[in-house]
Amino acid sequence: MTHVRKDARAAVLGKDVRELGTEEIRIYRSPEETTAEEIAPMLRDLYRRHPDARFLAAWELQTLLWRLGYADELLDEGEIAAAAKVVWREFFVPMSGAA
Repeated sequence: MTHVRKDARAAVLGKDVRELGTEEIRIYRSPEETTAEEIAPMLRDLYRRHPDARFLAAWELQTLLWRLGYADELLDEGEIAAAAKVVWREFFVPMSGAA
């Protein structure tokens, strides 16, 4: 079940969720409902901002995505691994003529 969670800024400003712009509203989905297709954009952004994260395993990415605020809860490790497999090709191009 997807539901809208009131943003922290709304609470501080005393605004109702309906008064906020779309960029200030976060959609919450449980980790069981989050698919690899939804995780892939998170990983692309993470890899661009933190290039060292490209070398992390799925269980390490799971914690990192949560700690950096990409997800509200720990996401499914299998879905992260599936998304990383797809996104990995965009950031790692095989070297031609490598020994």
